[in-house]
Amino acid sequence: ELKRFLHHYIEERGDFDTAAKYYGSIAGADGSTMEAVRRDTDMMKSIVAGAGAKTIAGTPEQVVEQMAELSEAGVDGLGMAFVDYNEGIAHFRDSILPLMRDAGLRTEKD
Repeated sequence: ELKRFLHHYIEERGDFDTAAKYYGSIAGADGSTMEAVRRDTDMMKSIVAGAGAKTIAGTPEQVVEQMAELSEAGVDGLGMAFVDYNEGIAHFRDSILPLMRDAGLRTEKD
C-alpha cells in the first residue's frame, strides 16, 4: 500500500519542474547545475516527496531500524510529518514508539 501511495504521490502527481526550481533556488544553482539535478532522478524524487528531506517508510520495525541508523550516524532529533495526521500519530504512538523504546531510542518518559 505504501509503495503504491509513494508511486502515485511522486511519479504520477509529482511536480518535477517546480521541484527543480525549488532546488535551484536553495542551492544557488546555475543552468548547468540544474541540468545535472534534473538528471539525478533520486534527488528529484526526494525533493518531490518532501523538499529533499529523508523519507522514512516501511513496517514499524523497518521505520525503527532506519531511525536507529540515523541515530548511530549522529542524528539526535527528527521532524516528522504524516499524510493523515490523526491516523499517523496514532500509528506512531501505538506501533512505532514502543519499538523505539525497545531499541533504546526513547525512554518511558519521552
